[in-house]
Amino acid sequence: MPDLCTPLMEEWHDQLRQAETWIVQFSTGTVRSRLARLIIYLSLWNSGEKINTVRLLPGRELAAILGATPESISRVIARWKRQKFLQRLPEMGAETYRFDRTQLKQAAEDSSASS
Repeated sequence: MPDLCTPLMEEWHDQLRQAETWIVQFSTGTVRSRLARLIIYLSLWNSGEKINTVRLLPGRELAAILGATPESISRVIARWKRQKFLQRLPEMGAETYRFDRTQLKQAAEDSSASS
């Protein structure tokens, strides 16, 4: 029985940790900070710390995850493109971007910035 309980407890703990991450990281703070944290999370999940690229979900899906409007997400992404925080990489597929990890980490930590 312990052989069965240990893997189940480990899986349960991992799922609980992931749920906590989603609740805390993506539902608190400004739209800007939540979106920055989500982009960093998605990039780590897909490719790790070394590569500063991410394939973004459609705006409506990002908005649903972050509890924001698609228009708010679109405005933040457009601003980051103008500021070169995000640079589209069409040769790597639709909605794939290179990002400035330092700038996004600052945005992720800044809960007082306007959305």
